[in-house]
Amino acid sequence: MKISFILLIMIFSFKSIAEPGGWVSSGGEVFQFSKNPWFVKNTKQVYYCVQFSNDEFSTDLTTTKSLIRESLQYWKNEFSGNFLNLSGSNIFNDLTFEVANQDFVLNDYCQGSEDLVFKFGYQTLNDEEIKYLEKPSKYLGVTIRKEYDNLKGKGIIFISGDLGKNSYELASEQTVAQAWRYPKLLKYVIIHELGHVFGVPHTGSGLMSEVFLDQLLFRKIAALYVREPIMSFVKPASEVEICDSELFPQGSQSFIASYFKLDSANDCLRFQLHDSKDFFEILAKKKNDTQSLWTKIGQLNINKSEITDFSLRPAVFLQLPANQTVFTTMGTPFKIGPVFQNLKVDGHITFNGSMKPYSVQVDLSPDAFVLFGIHENKIRQVFKFGNPLLYTLFSPF
Repeated sequence: MKISFILLIMIFSFKSIAEPGGWVSSGGEVFQFSKNPWFVKNTKQVYYCVQFSNDEFSTDLTTTKSLIRESLQYWKNEFSGNFLNLSGSNIFNDLTFEVANQDFVLNDYCQGSEDLVFKFGYQTLNDEEIKYLEKPSKYLGVTIRKEYDNLKGKGIIFISGDLGKNSYELASEQTVAQAWRYPKLLKYVIIHELGHVFGVPHTGSGLMSEVFLDQLLFRKIAALYVREPIMSFVKPASEVEICDSELFPQGSQSFIASYFKLDSANDCLRFQLHDSKDFFEILAKKKNDTQSLWTKIGQLNINKSEITDFSLRPAVFLQLPANQTVFTTMGTPFKIGPVFQNLKVDGHITFNGSMKPYSVQVDLSPDAFVLFGIHENKIRQVFKFGNPLLYTLFSPF
C-alpha cells in the first residue's frame, strides 16, 4: 500500500491574519492513515540525509545538521517515558507505540533510498515537488509524506531559505527578515515539522499549534523565542526559574518570597528536578548581585502514591490498516500513543536546617508549574510559573 504526497503542512500565512480572506475550511475530512507517525516499533533504524542550498541561508550546513540532531533528541526526550519516578506506575509508559525512539542515521550524501530527506532552500526541490507546493516561498516549513507502506513512511521536510528571491515571504514589516541568523528560530521550525513526522497533528496552542510558525517570526515575539529555553510539549519542564519577572507578561510568573524564607520577591527562585527524578531541588540567588550564585535552600518532595489527577489526553494516535501484523488489535483500528503529562500531586517542602515539612499540592503540565501551600493561614499559590511565551502570544478575546 502506498499513499502519494500526503501533506502535513504549516502554512506561513501572516497575510491571512492581516487581510480579509475568502472561503476557509476547518477540517472534518477522513484522514485514515495520513496523520499516522511515519515510524513505529517495526522500524528500528531511520536513514536520513540533508540537502542544503548555501546561497539561500544565513546559517551554514554544519550548524543546520546540529540543529537537526538536537531536534530529534528533543522528541526522543519528550516521548521517553515518565517525567517523575511514579513508584513503578505504568500509566504513561504503556500508552506508546515507540514513537521517535528509532536510531536515526545520517547519510553523508543523499542516495535516494533515505526514509527522510531534509531539504533546505528552493534549489533543493525537484520539479515534482515545486509543482506540488505551487509556491514554496509561502511555507516556512512543510512536511510531505510521499509513501506509506507497512506502517512506515517516507518523504521530505522542506524549509524555506531566508536569503535570495525564493526566501520565505515577508508578510509585514514586523516579520523578522533573515531569521536563520538566529539558530534557535530555525530549530523551532525543524522541531515543529519533525512533530508531524512523529504523528503529532496541529493541536491547541504553542509549539504544535496550527499558527505557531505564523507567530514565530513576529519581531517582538521572536525575541522571546530566541531568549527563552525551548518549550516542552508532552512533559512538564524539568527546570523552572523566576528571576526577571518584570520582563514577562503580567501574571505569568510570581512567588511569595516570605514563604520561601527569602528577603525579597526580587530574589531569583528555581525548581530543578534531581537526576533521580524523585524530587526537586529549590535554589535561590540575589537577582541584582552579579557575584551571587545559585544556592540550594530546600527540597520539594513528591508523594508519588498521591497522584490526585492526571490527564489521559493523547498527543499521538495511530490508525491501523486492516492487513497489518505489527500490532494486536482489540476490536478497534485505533491505538493511543504518548499522552500529555498533566499531573496534580501532593508533596511537601523542607528547608535547609529544618526537618519541618510544609505540605503542598503541585500542578505540573508542559505549560505551567504551580505550588499551592498554606501561607498566613490561607491556601495560596506560593509559586506560579506560566510559560512566558504563551502569556505573550495569547490574551482573552
